[in-house]
Amino acid sequence: MGVEVMKGRGRHNAVVAAARRKQILDAASECFRRKGFRGASMMDISESAGLSTGHIYHYFENKEAIVEAVVDRGRPDLTDAAGAISSHSDLIEALLRSIDGKGGRDAPAVPALVLEVFAEASRNSLVARLFEAYERSLEKRLEGVLKSAQASGVIDQSADVDRLGRFLKVVLYGLIVHTAMVPGLGPAELRHVLDFFSDNTFWSSR
Repeated sequence: MGVEVMKGRGRHNAVVAAARRKQILDAASECFRRKGFRGASMMDISESAGLSTGHIYHYFENKEAIVEAVVDRGRPDLTDAAGAISSHSDLIEALLRSIDGKGGRDAPAVPALVLEVFAEASRNSLVARLFEAYERSLEKRLEGVLKSAQASGVIDQSADVDRLGRFLKVVLYGLIVHTAMVPGLGPAELRHVLDFFSDNTFWSSR
């Protein structure tokens, strides 16, 4: 068998595996959102994904591994935005993407699922550890976005980016929870809240 044929098959297998993992994680996310991490069983995930439990175990060692993957891909992601902040509008859009999940990851950060992560972290040591990593990751990404905005003159140079990032994280969490509790809340309403917040706190006067 030729080397190129083997490489082609390898790429195909990798694509299929990635698609299967996404299929499983999409199903698990919906199950966790509806039943919680404890309430959703492997059988629930299997039925929702349309795959046998044996097939699922081929991609994930156990339910805990699925929980970890779901939590990881559900976190707000600001990586792509960090280098593109040159205006008030850029920063607001980056923050909105961190809430609606359109920040470059392969799955939406469903507010109701994020809310479930918050709750489960208080009673599940595994999720608590994942949430700690989630926290550190979000703080780092917010810091990158805010430093980019400060370097561009969008944020006042005297602003304490570290403290501002922590405060903004709390604001984002509040908006995520509010979005979960009020499903009809759209981007326009969220943008209004962030505009008001930013206009009265840290924007550069230039």
